[in-house]
Parts: sequence; structure tokens; C-alpha cells
Amino acid sequence: MGHVGWNAPDFSTPPTFKKYSDTAPEYRRLAPGTNIEGECMGKDCPAFGKLVWCNLGENQNGEDILMMPGRCPLCKGGVKNGGRTLGFSKCSYEIEAFYDNGSGIAVKLVGDGLSGKASESDGFKTWLPEGKLLNYRKLTVTTTLL
Repeated sequence: MGHVGWNAPDFSTPPTFKKYSDTAPEYRRLAPGTNIEGECMGKDCPAFGKLVWCNLGENQNGEDILMMPGRCPLCKGGVKNGGRTLGFSKCSYEIEAFYDNGSGIAVKLVGDGLSGKASESDGFKTWLPEGKLLNYRKLTVTTTLL
């Protein structure tokens, strides 16, 4: 059986605030709204094999992230495994997530990290893709730009 779902950090925990870098290359800059971080798979791209931020913009109606794979901002090619984490910039966000708890049953994720604001002008909010990852089966993200 192939890759099922999306392995990513536990979004129920509060996100980490990270400052923007003035020296970051273009492909490492977040745009307002929802962003997916992933490794660029475009063989002819200057960002090939590097981590890029893929902007999905604003989505006030909610969209299942599993149906919206990240695309490299430079080559528009895909990213490895659909990405590795989410980042939010200059927006409010709500996440409704269901994950496989190991028993084959999709369980609704509950926690304080599932909604908030990334209103800071000097940084963004994200979850570090380390430690135990959850296997998401549905991950609906709603964002409103601030």
C-alpha cells in the first residue's frame, strides 16, 4: 500500500513563533495566509532539495490540505511527501483535523493550537516537524487575512 494521509506535527499544541529573516532566499519567505513547508522536488529548480515555503493564501471557506499539495514558489513543482509542516502569516486560522491513532480509525484532534492569529509583522507561527508526527487523514484549514 502506498503513502496514505499526511505525516506532520501535532497541530493541537501551541505553535512556535519564528522571526522573519531579512536574508532568507525568496523560496524561504512566507506570504500572508496558509503556507506549507517542504523539500522542492523540481530537478532543474535552484531550490531543488532545499526547504521551501509554499503559499496557499487565504481560504475563508476551509480546504482540506491533503487535497492542496504545496508547490515550490520558484518552479511550481511539488514538494516531497506533500510537505512537512504548516506556517501561518498575517492571518487568523482554524484547523479541523482527523488523524489515524494507530487503530485505523480517524480521531478528531483537540487542543489549543488548532486556532489562533499570526498577526505579528516581524514573524510567523509554525510547528516544528520533529518528534512524534501524526498521520492526518483530513486536515481542513480556514484562514482570514488580517
